Amino acid sequence: MGDRVFYIYSPPWVDWSAGTKVLHYLCDALNKIGEDSFLAIHGPKSKFEETRFGLETPILNKKLVEQHRRELKHTIVIYPEGITGNPLGGSTTVRWLLNYPSLLGGTKVFSKEENVWAYSRNIAEGYFLLSKVNIPVLFIPAIELAEIDSVSQESAILGKYEVLYAQKFRALGGKPEVRSENRIIEITRFNLDSTSRSETLNLVKFAQKVHVFENTSIASEAALFGTPVICHKNKLFDTLIAEHELGIDGISWHPSTGMVTNPVNARRKLEEAWISVSQNLVLALQNTAMRPDSLTLQSEISLPNRSVFSKHVFSRARVLIQQKGLVVFGRFMMNYVRRIINQV
Repeated sequence: MGDRVFYIYSPPWVDWSAGTKVLHYLCDALNKIGEDSFLAIHGPKSKFEETRFGLETPILNKKLVEQHRRELKHTIVIYPEGITGNPLGGSTTVRWLLNYPSLLGGTKVFSKEENVWAYSRNIAEGYFLLSKVNIPVLFIPAIELAEIDSVSQESAILGKYEVLYAQKFRALGGKPEVRSENRIIEITRFNLDSTSRSETLNLVKFAQKVHVFENTSIASEAALFGTPVICHKNKLFDTLIAEHELGIDGISWHPSTGMVTNPVNARRKLEEAWISVSQNLVLALQNTAMRPDSLTLQSEISLPNRSVFSKHVFSRARVLIQQKGLVVFGRFMMNYVRRIINQV
């Protein structure tokens, strides 16, 4: 373990993004099993803390990079599936597929020279259909029971209401429709009136139903509260990413009107998933092939540019325009600008 180091390419911590949270949890998990792991933070600097208190998630800097170079550490860089190329310049690359490849643009099948992990069994099976390659599954929950249990016992909203979530679905041109006698409250991420993390969980806990048009941890959070979840199938959403790992208690597909279930099973599945993290991580590492030293001695690490419009942003913009078109790019860019302005 001592001759290698892991660099995880990640945005700063935000509590609303499951993808960002699990990247930070991965860094913490690697350090807790005795590996050396660091976050290579990209994107504009946040006015908030960029890591979460209590996690072992040291931030990579020039001094550490130079130290690792002197110690002849073999650098293994870990990227989520949406990142193109090898922006850090690490010796060995790992693509952790947190979503189905190319859903939001990018590569569908990665080079055989790269290591590929799947976030869930469904993603692994989907990747096999594309590549005929079996890849290890490393599932790390984006939800902690302590946070779920800390939600107030009183609803912040008077009267009956239902919750709708369709962030990426809208950005990709979808128009979510829900018919109900109850008030519909849509959860957004980047608007001035968007709810905070605690407000969002309160809305979900006391809703009559939760409607989702894409994969989101909100569905699993609702199941933990015993709130019925209705999934609305569309061309980008027909399976739940973590149905094998977290179960489907309380979750149904439209036109089902939803079903109330006891959240005990959902809680048990989540607890089991957390207990399994270290074991599954060790297995994933055993399936990670490092490139021969003769090919990696000249590896030069390039730290991310922390400006608003970085190389990473331009790379993602190019992929979105090429694969999804200017209109979709414009919607995602507006969300990005709102996020920067509102610093969420």
